[in-house]
Amino acid sequence: MNKKLLIMLLFAVPALGFKYKEDLTAMGLKFVAPTIMDRNSVFQPEEGEIIYEAAGNDRRFYGKTDVGWVPLSAGESILPPGIILPYGGESEPPGFYFADGRALPIAGNEALYDAIKEAFGNGTRNADGTLSSYAAGDAFNLPDLRGRFLRGVNGSATELPSLTAPRDPAINDRVASNVGGFEDNRVGSVQTDALQNITGGFGVDRSAGSLDGAFFQGNNPTAGGNTAQLSGASTTSALRFDASRVARTSSETRPKNVYVNYIIKR
Repeated sequence: MNKKLLIMLLFAVPALGFKYKEDLTAMGLKFVAPTIMDRNSVFQPEEGEIIYEAAGNDRRFYGKTDVGWVPLSAGESILPPGIILPYGGESEPPGFYFADGRALPIAGNEALYDAIKEAFGNGTRNADGTLSSYAAGDAFNLPDLRGRFLRGVNGSATELPSLTAPRDPAINDRVASNVGGFEDNRVGSVQTDALQNITGGFGVDRSAGSLDGAFFQGNNPTAGGNTAQLSGASTTSALRFDASRVARTSSETRPKNVYVNYIIKR
């Protein structure tokens, strides 16, 4: 038997027996990452260092890189901080927050803050508008996506066929999600629900009255403006409209939808 084959056998036989942790310990190959409660308290961490953080429910491995501590949990480390995902659970998964608009301190959430900054608020107000316990410059807000749909930032995009009008015609009317948040044509801005305006007219006897716009006003001609008066009639004729007679209606305009929890990567 030549020396090369003998050396290969010496390495192969022990490798085949590595079925249990005790085998690794016996060979001196066991590695246990140090357990800490706060990764930010590690004194002079070195690039390449691995720790296991056991703070509350956030129990994960972290590795030190040139940009800070990066979670090493399966699948989690490939997602950038700030990414927003639909989630079918009712409890926050490890490494994520619910996108519920809450105020958070920058300390301990540096990676997420570096990603979204104060796009959704400066953290001085909670999602319900009440004052938080943070001062401006020390905190930020998560996006509040409860009951809302997502829409891509318009940026410089224009709509066909003119290629001059923005796809979102109300980009300058968008407001901040919370105090200190971004407005108008930027991430984090919000707008209320609306129905695209519909106009039209009816053929009426203009010598007797007129009707402008989509439909009518009320029975009282002084309450809302123009009313239609039938030719030869001595009283005004109120034209009415009720979409529920021919379509599904509600208090908002919406597509068919299903509830999920939106989550954001820490």
